[in-house]
Amino acid sequence: MILHVSWTISGDGKPNPHLEATLSEAEAALVGRLVEREESALLEVLTDHQSRIFNLALRITGSVEDAEEVTQDTFLRMLDKVQQFEGRASLGTWLYRVGTNQALMKRRSTGRRQEQSWDDPMAAFTEDGLHATPIRKWRGSVLDIQKEETARIVRQAVDDLPEDYRNVIVLADLEGRSRQEIAEILEISVPAVKSRLHRARLALRTKLAAEFEEAKE
Repeated sequence: MILHVSWTISGDGKPNPHLEATLSEAEAALVGRLVEREESALLEVLTDHQSRIFNLALRITGSVEDAEEVTQDTFLRMLDKVQQFEGRASLGTWLYRVGTNQALMKRRSTGRRQEQSWDDPMAAFTEDGLHATPIRKWRGSVLDIQKEETARIVRQAVDDLPEDYRNVIVLADLEGRSRQEIAEILEISVPAVKSRLHRARLALRTKLAAEFEEAKE
């Protein structure tokens, strides 16, 4: 994918950048081969993206069986909808969007998990950005998943997040996707991604601080 930047001047005299994306020749050719249902094109996409889509689905659904089904459904939907692909994002980003939607639908349809009621973490802060109430000390890290028990606690805490928070945490901190990619995948603005991610991390910090303090007692 190739990005082109253009600038316009707003009414207040400030420059505003605009990004326009176009597919590279190789990616455009690959999409064309998919439209023609070339088996080699599908195998190429599977080789490049199958494991990533499976891992994404596993993190969202929490089930190997569901993740396998989501992966299959993602590529079937890709073949069904590839003619409508407009190239506004890379093929990989588009696949992630399809995979995310398929995984979310699978998670909702199973109804196995009940999301916990989380208070808005921002409510715990004053207007000056200080903690409204003392916070427990915690020396761990949200991403410190080296030990099996720590990993289990973190996975459960992420799984308990409200859907909007959970999605950005999975894509940003577990999948390593950029803010721009997450915005394209979830079809929201970059500022919305940043806001949700900030709130999600605060919620996780509060939750995990309590969990790890209890574990040490």
